[in-house]
Formats: sequence, C-alpha cells, structure tokens
Amino acid sequence: IVKIGCGGDFSMILNIKGVLHSFGFPEYGQLGLGDTGEYIERPGKVNYNCQRGPMPIKSFIEKGKDNHPNVVPGTDIVDFACGTNHTVAIDSQKRAFSWGFGAYG
Repeated sequence: IVKIGCGGDFSMILNIKGVLHSFGFPEYGQLGLGDTGEYIERPGKVNYNCQRGPMPIKSFIEKGKDNHPNVVPGTDIVDFACGTNHTVAIDSQKRAFSWGFGAYG
C-alpha cells in the first residue's frame, strides 16, 4: 500500500502496482465500482471499463458509435484525492479520472 485516502463515508487504497481499491458507502458512485446504495464491507478492485469504473474526463476519450465511452488502456494510477462524495485520480500518463457525485461539475 502506497497511499490511503478517505471521503465522507468511503476510503481508497492505492497499491504499489497502481491498482486503486475502494470500500465504504457507495451512495453516489464514489467507489468507482458501478454500484450505489449498498455498503461494501471488503475492498474491491476498481475496474476501468465503460461506466462501471472511473470515468475518464471527456477530453481524454471519444465516445464510440454506440455513444458509450471507449476503454482507456494503461490506467496505472499514481495519485488520487478523495472529496466528500467523489474521487479524482491521476494515472502514469498524467490523465485525470473522476467519479462519484458530480452535480456541481
């Protein structure tokens, strides 16, 4: 484990391999696991596919023909920060990813 972060009712753990794990209350999608409304008792690996994992900022992806975002390869997370109900992460290619409560931008 190289970093631990906490939000309002959830936590994130970054391991040495660049894999981000999350646990806690997923009400606003802040866990990045595609779930809301249930407590997660054990850490779960954050997936980086479609809308079930962290969503890359739109300037880093293009929407596919089916209007879904394309998977961004090479997302080795190097840093992250948790807000009350959201998380922002930076990968090894300096791309920013954000997920969770986004009502204010």
